[in-house]
Amino acid sequence: MSSALMDATLLGLNLKDVNIIIFPDWSAPEESLGEELARVFATVITHPDKTHMTLLVDTSNISDEDADAAISSVVMSLLMSEDLDVSDGPEISLIGQLSERQWSALLPRIHSRIRLENENQEAIARVKATNLPCCELDNLPNISFLAS
Repeated sequence: MSSALMDATLLGLNLKDVNIIIFPDWSAPEESLGEELARVFATVITHPDKTHMTLLVDTSNISDEDADAAISSVVMSLLMSEDLDVSDGPEISLIGQLSERQWSALLPRIHSRIRLENENQEAIARVKATNLPCCELDNLPNISFLAS
């Protein structure tokens, strides 16, 4: 498949200049996973490069509906309690089942993987994301992904 056609299959992910990814372990206890997702979203929403950023969320081991409901709940709670503004970014895109070829096209466009406590190691290995640069959530606000 041509690279242009492969890129077209990734359009729904709303990729931007800076694409970061998380691989949540959706089988982790709901409370601890929800708290960790809230920290990730709050950090990304307040990041200086947020207008140029897409946060990709792997949902390969959960239904799209359940992932969407969980993420919507976390984001709404954050917006209500933290008074955060998401009108100018970032994008948050869910990644369900992609083919090996789609992952091969996507991985070079990902700048970093945020390491989680509740992380789906199996999915990381399966899609060959082990070589992506990793960053700790606490360090993310200090990283500028855009060249000066």
